Amino acid sequence: MMSAGAAVLATPAGTSRETLPDVAELVPQGFVVEEHRGQEEECAPWPGEDGLLGPGWAKNRYQSLMARECARRALIRLGQPPAAIPRTPNGAPSWPDGIIGSLTHCEGYRAAIVGRTVHGRSAGIDAEVHRPLPHGVLDLIAGVPEKQLLGRLQDGAPGVHWGTVLFCVKEAVYKAWFPLTRTWLPMTQASAWLGPDGTFRVSIRLRENQPGDLTLLSWKGRWTIRDGIVLAVAVRAPLA
Repeated sequence: MMSAGAAVLATPAGTSRETLPDVAELVPQGFVVEEHRGQEEECAPWPGEDGLLGPGWAKNRYQSLMARECARRALIRLGQPPAAIPRTPNGAPSWPDGIIGSLTHCEGYRAAIVGRTVHGRSAGIDAEVHRPLPHGVLDLIAGVPEKQLLGRLQDGAPGVHWGTVLFCVKEAVYKAWFPLTRTWLPMTQASAWLGPDGTFRVSIRLRENQPGDLTLLSWKGRWTIRDGIVLAVAVRAPLA
């Protein structure tokens, strides 16, 4: 499956400032989101992040480094020292002991969510430019019930690109799912319900004989649209 500061709400038709959450409201207690918007700024990798500069990575060099800078700012807000965030062999970020988090970036936007392990088992954040999905992508990520749901949502809020919201939500869930399972999750195995108030639910269906943790098949989270960016966050609560 599969990618700071105050923002002004770009209010789509059919929604309102009251129904879509602020970015800070996307995360539960104990977590912090830091953002970076706008023009590129030159930054260098921290020691331990040098592997990020390997072949084929140059295109996203700035975006990934700035997302890590967002994570370091979030660590400071948590009262933690900033630290290098290298990549694991599977490409996921490696966090300091006692910390969980997630990175994201898209055109003109980079962000990170960070929290302590006492407040969650995993976290996922995803950002997408608020524009229509490329032709044919919806068929690859959504089943018939989801397409029907998107149609109803479109009728109520025609200014929202609901297919992009769906994609963003599923990406956020996958980013929280993978650290706990280390397994690939096709988008068609995740069925999402989207609320026009910025809430979502996702149910994951395992294939016959597919191993998996049955406690991880149901997810909840929040999404919003700010300044032309769709943002979604999913956090798995700690074990009781």
